Amino acid sequence: MDGGPRVLFASGALYVYPLRCAFEVAREAGCDGVELDVAPEMLLRSPRSIARLAAAVGMPVLAVHPPLFALPGWQRERQALPRLVELALTLGASTIVVHPPKAMQPDGSRAAGFVARMLDARRRLEGTGTQLTIENPGYFAPRDHLYPFWRIPALRRLAERCGVTMTLDTTHAGSSPYPLLETYELMRDRLAHVHLSDLRRPPRWLDRPWLFSYVKHHQMPGEGVLPLAPLLHALARDGFRGDITLELSPLVLQAWSLARARANLARAALVTRRMLAGKL
Repeated sequence: MDGGPRVLFASGALYVYPLRCAFEVAREAGCDGVELDVAPEMLLRSPRSIARLAAAVGMPVLAVHPPLFALPGWQRERQALPRLVELALTLGASTIVVHPPKAMQPDGSRAAGFVARMLDARRRLEGTGTQLTIENPGYFAPRDHLYPFWRIPALRRLAERCGVTMTLDTTHAGSSPYPLLETYELMRDRLAHVHLSDLRRPPRWLDRPWLFSYVKHHQMPGEGVLPLAPLLHALARDGFRGDITLELSPLVLQAWSLARARANLARAALVTRRMLAGKL
């Protein structure tokens, strides 16, 4: 699709490999760029060295994302957000994805602190072409239903308070009380970025919260229960021009083999582009 959304690869699926491997797999699978999940290797690398690596491999970093696991210096939002901003600016990334706070009160002090830090980050980004966007979280445990910003209407109001756009994570939406297409409608006029993956119902013995990201969420597009084709048709119809990141489980990529990961990622990218083109 000329002028349509770019298809990115979320590097966290290959967390156990050097960053170079993730960049090379993305390039060889035909992706347009990478969404860089902050990884342990980045404790040893400067943002400038990552930028040189991306240029050497020929795979641009178009979005940045917080660490998937706790890392020193990245554990607190007040530490992580400024570092994400500087990382994105050094790499020339157009999108910074952030998660909402686990605040119990939408107007409490924790939410207010989050808004203040987002507004500070927005001021730092003025005129750079890099945007901040808030991602809808997934539901993993009963406690998640207690957090107001896990609900899409409250999350949208938070984005409005911060003056930022939104990221739609499809598998997270599939785990929420809001159906995927309803989530899209609630986000549509603030939507700037998509995390694309499917949702599958694993066998009961694997249906455990600590396994959700591997065997239930973040499955191959078109191989689960979510209406991804209608969603991508709607994105194309509505002229969506943000990026679509394939955020996939290392298990479904079969990441123990880089050759299999590359082949599976290429298949996911092809399916995504065919859905966007209305061919699936």
